Amino acid sequence: MSGAQTGPFGASQRQRRGNLRHVPSLKACPVKLVPAWRTVDAAVTAHVETQARLTSMLSDEDKAALNGLLAKYLAGFEGDS
Repeated sequence: MSGAQTGPFGASQRQRRGNLRHVPSLKACPVKLVPAWRTVDAAVTAHVETQARLTSMLSDEDKAALNGLLAKYLAGFEGDS
């Protein structure tokens, strides 16, 4: 399923909103993030790094158990608006 150009987060929709700009290039992904998306990218990167730091002391088995518990916990919120 490609979905790259369709759906609510498709590249063409982001471009129409001004969040994404096509840049001529021979590379496989000729797009450039505008400043607003760079901010989002930096925030997500920092969040992922924080999660990695906070769980670094857990074994792979502990991380799997935590993932299972969090999935069960979050499933209780599905359907809530």
